[in-house]
Amino acid sequence: MKSYIAECSFSKIYILESLENLETHTGTNLARELISFVDVGDFGLELTTIEDAAGFERFMQIIKEEVIEKKIFPLLQLDIHGDKDKGFQIQPSGEFIPWNTFANLCKEINLACDNNLIVVMSVCHGFKTVLNVKITDTTPFYCLIGPEKRVVNKYLECKLPEFYRTLLSKNSLLDAYNEIKDHYSYYLCEKIFVNSFVRYLIKKTRGKGRQERVENLLTQTMEKSGNSPQNLKKLRKYFKSKTLPENSKDSFEEFRNTFLLADRPDNSDRFQYDYDNILNEIKNINFQKKS
Repeated sequence: MKSYIAECSFSKIYILESLENLETHTGTNLARELISFVDVGDFGLELTTIEDAAGFERFMQIIKEEVIEKKIFPLLQLDIHGDKDKGFQIQPSGEFIPWNTFANLCKEINLACDNNLIVVMSVCHGFKTVLNVKITDTTPFYCLIGPEKRVVNKYLECKLPEFYRTLLSKNSLLDAYNEIKDHYSYYLCEKIFVNSFVRYLIKKTRGKGRQERVENLLTQTMEKSGNSPQNLKKLRKYFKSKTLPENSKDSFEEFRNTFLLADRPDNSDRFQYDYDNILNEIKNINFQKKS
């Protein structure tokens, strides 16, 4: 199995904080920690405090505009309360931003920066943001690091500065993640794509799944081109061949370009996995099942 390379290409850290007045302001404290790195590093730093949902959406829109106008690659650090089912809770308004809403706002930014958005979440249950990500749409972020459960302030105060010190000194997302992996989970878009596409191929290139796919392709073709029933046998044979794993490269390229934006000029040589690697993953899975 090939290893995944997690690039660390950001030019500005945006810290967004929305906490109650009497709480420890972890975002503000983190900004103070990072100021010393700004002078010697090649990146910008901005701390923003918001009080309502409208302010949150304005903040995300500002990042998108800066990405477009200034060609910034953003790292977004969020210090906000999170509810497992409802999403972010903005203080002091008490309004909620659903996880899906946040993912869609991230996707707009990620499209603007060619899949270079990095998100780090000091948000309870923040990893819920990735639950509805599908490879039929563009990934909302290149990388997201966040907790699946509740995380306490003392842990954040201790470990987040270590995360960023490692990130900025070693320029490695994986090394930095290792500082907080006991409470945080890690989303890397290429890994998600490969795992999802391998599952898709296993399901859609054999048995009932393959048969359904062949029939769907037949129906779509007949509706679009008005082919006569006499062509059914020839078309079915063609689609049976087309739906074999070794003949599904077009689907791979289509999903890869959609999800990873791999067809954009700056991404042409960026991602490690090609179709041969996918086929090898499937062979390994089949071998393990037989063993």
